Amino acid sequence: MTRPENGRGKRLLRRILRNRWAFRMIGIIVFILILLRIDLREALQTLASVDPWMVLLSLFIQGVAMLVATLRWQLIMVRLAIRIPFWRTFIHQLIGTSAALVTPGQLGEFVKVLYHRNEGYPLPESFLSVVIDRAYDLLMLFFFGFISLAILFGLSPNLTLIVAGVPALLFILGFLFYRNQERSAYFIANTLRRMTPKAYKDVVQQDSFRLAQKVGELDLRFLIVVGLLSLLNYVLLLARVYAIVLSLHLVVPIGFFVLVVPLLRLIGLVPISILGIGTRDLASIYLFGQVGVPETSALLISTLGLITLQVQAILGLLAWWRFPLGSQEEPGPVLQESVAQD
Repeated sequence: MTRPENGRGKRLLRRILRNRWAFRMIGIIVFILILLRIDLREALQTLASVDPWMVLLSLFIQGVAMLVATLRWQLIMVRLAIRIPFWRTFIHQLIGTSAALVTPGQLGEFVKVLYHRNEGYPLPESFLSVVIDRAYDLLMLFFFGFISLAILFGLSPNLTLIVAGVPALLFILGFLFYRNQERSAYFIANTLRRMTPKAYKDVVQQDSFRLAQKVGELDLRFLIVVGLLSLLNYVLLLARVYAIVLSLHLVVPIGFFVLVVPLLRLIGLVPISILGIGTRDLASIYLFGQVGVPETSALLISTLGLITLQVQAILGLLAWWRFPLGSQEEPGPVLQESVAQD
């Protein structure tokens, strides 16, 4: 009897390990342990003293960041012959980014592709526009995250910039030099296939080399403009979070704060929690504790940041309810002509 029970136990353990949601519960457990550790009465008192105007300022900055992100995405779409009015692009961006906030791996953002398909645009180009848009966010996050790690672990600022900047420069130069080569076309095609969600994989795979050609047509000026908009969006992210810090009447050195935020975002991406709950909170307590921020205040920085993001998620849900898939008008003659030319 012991062996069959051991066999069932091993099978159950393997099933749990294969279940990604089991890993995501780690963050929830960590969050519960944090709540058991801190003084909840002190946390409630700190929360009651929050400056609501600073919280509203944080939400306003978040709205401005959405406009900048929409402008960047629209520039990318225009280069791929996708022309949609700015206000409709903003609605799609709001719905997509809000869906990304509540889905694993932020795959919900690809719902924007379905809105484009309903308007008559080719699905591969729409998918590529989202991939490029997301790639810039990730590159910006990893770039500043690497700089933060290097400085916090003792490298000098000048050496850190050199170590981080040289690979980035080589990557850009290599991309520009090899973008029209056959080998790079294979690389881009394989990368796109691997990044594609399962629902779109077959369609994107059929057009992967045409998409590789589209990527090869992106010139340096375009890459720089999109990069500057991404940098502006990142600065707005820092300002949004710092407004939350100010709402709690905290004094955190700007230089230290700029180093901490990308690390918190990177930790929030680790797939052992839901929405970064628990893991990001623990990191916030540890990192902000280095400059004397109390545990309860550090926890509230993370919590209020998450709550303000969920306001955006709620607005996205309302936008999806108001403009559900299939509600768009039929594409006009100009749109149909551009699609036909593709």
